[in-house]
Amino acid sequence: MNPPFIAFTSRGKFCHVDGFEATCTYFKIGPLTGDSGERVLLLPTNVNVKNIYLCDKSVNSVPCPALYEVPEESVQWITVPGDDKTTGEARILFVVGFDKDSLDRGPVDVAGASLVVHLIHRAEGSLMFDLINNVDARQLRWDGMGSRGVMSLPRNRSRGAFFRIPLSFDDFYFGPALPAPFIRIEPGSCPPESNLVGLIIFALPWDHQVYHHRFNPRIAATFDLQTISPLPEVYRNLTTPFVDVIIDPRCDNTEVYFSYAYSHWIYQVS
Repeated sequence: MNPPFIAFTSRGKFCHVDGFEATCTYFKIGPLTGDSGERVLLLPTNVNVKNIYLCDKSVNSVPCPALYEVPEESVQWITVPGDDKTTGEARILFVVGFDKDSLDRGPVDVAGASLVVHLIHRAEGSLMFDLINNVDARQLRWDGMGSRGVMSLPRNRSRGAFFRIPLSFDDFYFGPALPAPFIRIEPGSCPPESNLVGLIIFALPWDHQVYHHRFNPRIAATFDLQTISPLPEVYRNLTTPFVDVIIDPRCDNTEVYFSYAYSHWIYQVS
């Protein structure tokens, strides 16, 4: 299986958008399982995601008999920063979930259906995607033994792009005056393209901010996962904090180094 990445050229069906001529492409991903933990990640480059639909049980190259628009509340989008020559321009990461409460009211049974992405582009572009049947299956476990460890990314020939590292309240202390977890992504072998993507997303359930770090998968990258908000006194009922790692599927990065130690914190403040 090839990595979940597809390139688009300017050849294709022409359409008119806002009075301008462009190329329209419909791209199908699936089949879906309908599981509540299922997600589809979409990261377009030089193409615009016009709309996202469900296609009822169409397989392989069989055309969809009908398209049903995915509800707005099922699609989240995140601006991926890009502010230098190594990471390129900013892009939008789309995260499509499948909320059964909203989708069950629609005309499509999600289980067995496919996702159809309507793309518009005026030049060459690409779409990086990943179908995650269950987020829990992509979790990387830090055993908490010692102050550091190496986690292997379970990347097979399809080279999944998304992985999650839960940060247990029992193993970590959070706050602006406390040591921060430290993560290092080892460089991988990548194709010569200049639009490669690496992204770390750090989310805390009590914090109203989400921290994004963009990196080039060809180059070793290190980050301190520091927060500006202290942990509230009552926190046991909160969702576990996590770090999401997204690596371009065209690269073969396979290791993440993770550490958490007061010695590193003391070195920072000294």
